[in-house]
Amino acid sequence: MMCAPFFSCINLYPDKRAHNDQLVFQMTVRMATCRELAEDKQAVQDVRKHYFDMEQSRTPVSVLLPWFPGPAKKVKMRATRELYLLIKKYITMRRETKRPSSDAIDLLIGNGDSDDVIINVSALNLFYS
Repeated sequence: MMCAPFFSCINLYPDKRAHNDQLVFQMTVRMATCRELAEDKQAVQDVRKHYFDMEQSRTPVSVLLPWFPGPAKKVKMRATRELYLLIKKYITMRRETKRPSSDAIDLLIGNGDSDDVIINVSALNLFYS
């Protein structure tokens, strides 16, 4: 069986859903941000952890009383801050690099967008993909 070079390193296991989910998440990170972030396995795990922390912080109390500073709100605030700082680190790295690429972050930098706009676009692409 012949595969394109891109697919030569990808192993899909139909009976192992967790592996496939991790692969899809890593590919989504690659599409929404930059190559450096997607190739850093620890950073991808951190993005995934912050994403799920934000997802799990949606509780009935946080929906009915959004102003209440309960544990769920604190978890969401911490996860949002950590995700913001993580993506900002890679944006700063890409701004300092003189080697342009066609990554999503580089296209937004080339557009003249601010770090906040780039982080918002990247986060929205990650969570709504």
